[in-house]
Amino acid sequence: ACLDEIIDSNKSNYDAYRLKMRLQVKSGDIQAAGETVAEFRAANENCEFTYYADVLEIEYRKSS
Repeated sequence: ACLDEIIDSNKSNYDAYRLKMRLQVKSGDIQAAGETVAEFRAANENCEFTYYADVLEIEYRKSS
């Protein structure tokens, strides 16, 4: 819930999305983790954070 509040207040917060994704993977909720990655990408397309979306997706694929 705290991470969702942080994300809601700043859609570019890579660290919050990354931690949320990692917690979801660790708890076995792979589908939600993928949705978190997609949410970050959608919220940050066409800006300098596209690189971070790629990094987040790579980390997700390695851990799932």
